[in-house]
Amino acid sequence: MFFRFLAILIQAVYWLGLCLVPTSITAFIAFWLYAKNGQPLLPVLILVAGVCTGIIAAEFVRRRYGLINFWSGMQASKDADSFPGDED
Repeated sequence: MFFRFLAILIQAVYWLGLCLVPTSITAFIAFWLYAKNGQPLLPVLILVAGVCTGIIAAEFVRRRYGLINFWSGMQASKDADSFPGDED
């Protein structure tokens, strides 16, 4: 029972992490637009669109690949291990 709860908790953390990426990007854009213009309607619409995009992306990855497989593939990627210009 404990391990099932732990598995659900890990899945929830991975899901929230994946949902947070588009949400945080659009939240930054919405904050920038609000600070620039002062009108709250467009930033709120952009933020709602970002949250919806995050939910859709997280559910797509969860159903298609699996969240743990997706995140482990991201961390095991050879592209993230080296930077352009690094010579071994």
